[in-house]
Amino acid sequence: MLRSALFIALLAVCALDRAPAADDPQQALAALCRRLGTEMTAADRFWTAGEDGFLFLLGEIRHAGAGPFWGDAAQQASQSRREPFRDPLPVIIDTHRQLAAMGIELVLAPVPNRPQVYPDRLPGSDLEPVAGSDRHHQDFIAALRQADIAVVDLLPALRAGRAEDAGQGPVSCRADTHWSPRGAAIAAAAIAAAIADRPWLQALEREDFITMEHELTVIGDLARMAGQEQGETLPLVTVLGADAAPLRPDPASPILLLADSHGLVFETGGDMFAEASGVAAHLALNLGRRIDVLARRGDAITTIRRDLSDRFYDDHAWRAGKRLIVWCFAERQYTETAGWMPIRLDE
Repeated sequence: MLRSALFIALLAVCALDRAPAADDPQQALAALCRRLGTEMTAADRFWTAGEDGFLFLLGEIRHAGAGPFWGDAAQQASQSRREPFRDPLPVIIDTHRQLAAMGIELVLAPVPNRPQVYPDRLPGSDLEPVAGSDRHHQDFIAALRQADIAVVDLLPALRAGRAEDAGQGPVSCRADTHWSPRGAAIAAAAIAAAIADRPWLQALEREDFITMEHELTVIGDLARMAGQEQGETLPLVTVLGADAAPLRPDPASPILLLADSHGLVFETGGDMFAEASGVAAHLALNLGRRIDVLARRGDAITTIRRDLSDRFYDDHAWRAGKRLIVWCFAERQYTETAGWMPIRLDE
């Protein structure tokens, strides 16, 4: 336990003290985003227009420029006003340990920050989506894995999907803070590949699903913020059950997707645009088994864990049926949250 804590502290210190070269892609992206964030804050604007119709949120810009965001560095990087709750690492480790004590595996699958996926679409950018621009996140993933937490790094898969954008649509919405339907499907495939080898999962009976391809025009949250009336058209694949109805979460499933609005977008219809076409439906499609979903808009950090604790308390049979939780939230929430508060899951 002590060796693990020392290793994690050392990673944080090394990440904080490291002085990258001027041509370091991490430094270049951070410097651009710090400048953009300063300009946006001074202008009291929560969005900025980039290239090729892309719009970016102030929070994702700020996070891309924040630098190391755990350990002592969290006090400077976090936007939370509550100093004791700025560091995400202890809370994630504690959540993992609480769930492990219940016999539930935690798999972390953070949604990559859009400036990392599309740095070349930032205003005034001459950057490319290359490895090394997310060094701080790689250091953080290493710290999580040192604590025996399974992490699915979705950035390589989304960057690889970018290379096939022509004619298929982007992996991120241009004028919305979420991934596109295609990006959600790519992420679901990566998550499924990371968890499919569990023997208990392989022993479950597989189900055949139907897919339907079509296009959808959406006006995203950033487009509405910017007063745009013209939407963007995105290809999507809807997942249907054998009854040809859109796939729904299965409360009896041993797999739970715990998520922010990335677990709702293209899943629940209404202002989430479409049904059964997002990460949850595609995770079920890739696994050949329905999953359960507990998701909320905005905060998948503290409030969603309160939701999980309440559900555990209210429904012991539901808790007993869970074997694996995929925790999925926007990476910007590492620093752009009200705070990483510890939550007891067994009360």
